[in-house]
Amino acid sequence: MRSVLVVDNEAATVEVVCSYLDTAGYGISSATDGHEAIARVAAEDPDLVILDATLPGLDGLQVLRRIRQRQPTPVILLSAKREPNDRVAGLRLGADDYVAKPFVPAELVARVEAVLRRVDDRRPAAPIECAGIAIDPVQRRVTVRGQDVHLTRREFDLLAFLVFHPGQAFSQTQLLETVWPHAFYTASSTVQVHVRRLRMKIEEDPARPIRLKTMWGFGYRFDP
Repeated sequence: MRSVLVVDNEAATVEVVCSYLDTAGYGISSATDGHEAIARVAAEDPDLVILDATLPGLDGLQVLRRIRQRQPTPVILLSAKREPNDRVAGLRLGADDYVAKPFVPAELVARVEAVLRRVDDRRPAAPIECAGIAIDPVQRRVTVRGQDVHLTRREFDLLAFLVFHPGQAFSQTQLLETVWPHAFYTASSTVQVHVRRLRMKIEEDPARPIRLKTMWGFGYRFDP
């Protein structure tokens, strides 16, 4: 069971978020101020922290800074402030996502799932070969039919994610949230553009792809 620490001084917010996370199958704990949050992160080592940026006293950004000095625990910032500069400040300090208040609790749970998927996919995996494509996640090297293929960072991340989940279809939204760290700054057409570029590099006939298949009205899958 994945564990989530919810940090907010508003009791109603904590109650609602914890209720939705509990229903989704997460282990949950909570804190109401920055000092308690830091102590709980150190003691419990949660898989993810949901952190209000505007805590009284030791605010969320200070808490985030201290967490980042000690460990890479994923953090989703919550804030009633909607100014772009506030988002940028949080992301630069190492936040994995930023959600403005008020928010839809179900969407917040989806953000938690997306961030944890990204964390899982960052972990080095063993090299894999499938359908003539060999991927080495550690060296970030790709060969197609024995020939090295140069990919950009995002092209590699997208291809690796699909190849490591052969035959599984993913929507454009799922791919966007998984491969692009701050998806709310990225146009949905980005996925289509990168799939088109990948087909030019790995398909024998990009106009008739046999590996990167389009699931019309949904998204894409890697066909082994």
